Amino acid sequence: MTEGSGAIGVVLNPNAGHFRTRKGEKEYKRLVGDWKGKGYLQERYGDRIVLGAKRKADDIQYTCDEFFEREVALVVTVGGDGTQGNIHTNMARRAWEMKKKDLEWMVEEPADRPMIRFIKTLNTESGVQLPYFYNVIGGTVYVCSKMIGATDSLELALNNALLALDKGAGMASFRRIYIPTIIGYSEEEPDNPSRMEVFFQYADAGIRRFFDEYYKDKGPGKPDMSTAYWIIAKAIASLAIPGGFVYKLGEKIPCSMEMDGRNLRMKKRTALVASTIDGNLYGLKPFHLARREFEDFERHYDKGEKEQTPKGPAERPFQVLTGDVDPWRIFLALKDVLKGNPAGIKGMYDTMAREVIIKQREDVKYIADGTRKEEGKKLVLTSGFEVGMPFLHEPPLLNTEQRAH
Repeated sequence: MTEGSGAIGVVLNPNAGHFRTRKGEKEYKRLVGDWKGKGYLQERYGDRIVLGAKRKADDIQYTCDEFFEREVALVVTVGGDGTQGNIHTNMARRAWEMKKKDLEWMVEEPADRPMIRFIKTLNTESGVQLPYFYNVIGGTVYVCSKMIGATDSLELALNNALLALDKGAGMASFRRIYIPTIIGYSEEEPDNPSRMEVFFQYADAGIRRFFDEYYKDKGPGKPDMSTAYWIIAKAIASLAIPGGFVYKLGEKIPCSMEMDGRNLRMKKRTALVASTIDGNLYGLKPFHLARREFEDFERHYDKGEKEQTPKGPAERPFQVLTGDVDPWRIFLALKDVLKGNPAGIKGMYDTMAREVIIKQREDVKYIADGTRKEEGKKLVLTSGFEVGMPFLHEPPLLNTEQRAH
């Protein structure tokens, strides 16, 4: 990871749960400002921050370009998992667009799927270092931020980060973790940046339909946890009704699938979920094989070692659960999933993998880090680069040498 210029990139997502209420809309305008003038953040922090907009799709691309130009040390967002996934995806896309002409290994050693190969090695062999990242809790779904105990105070995060930068200590003075990502891309166009996404968690089919129902709740401050619990209760209540709500959610999709080069013995699936983290999602803990504790993610540094050369493998597997399973079997297993134990469902693959290839007749509709997406008929999930996250909710260690862990 890079220490950058000392500036901090900041992105507030106006569509995040925190800003969707009337009070939240006022808070957003107070912080960011409008056409009449600067907001509180620019008035207070000036050119110490690079304030990015996210009012429409193209804005975030220009924002990421500016982050690279200013060589920001850190990007802080206010939102949920979808906000951070959007930043990771666009930073990776922009890195590829800027560097693909200069990559000597692509000329000396023509690579299969060069874009994916390059993005998988960000922060390591690619030679491109991304800034550190921290998400202030402000969205509807924030599994990753909750896992590290992130704050909901943007000022606390910025003040701690700027204090460390001003003292010359940088992000190395914080406790920090490095979380592996998953790259999802179209097998039909593997070198098209617009058809590549970066995320920590993935779900499709029945789980995607669950979120389609979830986002139908348009009430004030909705959707929220109560929305999710209502859908679960509605599904359980319909288990005894042939063709009921739960069976519509769990309608199976005809497909063929490969996992690490091996064909799976299934012609249709109820859903596929994948994750690099053992996040608690609405009380469910399906990813019992994924890494759980901070110590599992933390990297150790030797005294004097440069910050941008982390130890350990660049590629790490992610947990995959998929199968041709009847919905009622899944609901019967919820008692185990709530405890973080294996679901133990007959016909379900529950394992670690580095690559999964999905092929089906209809477009793959999925949800990644809380955001609904749609891809073509051939989607590849592969292990990606690692995102460095300093614990900005804790004060920096300014009176010690570089922290080892």
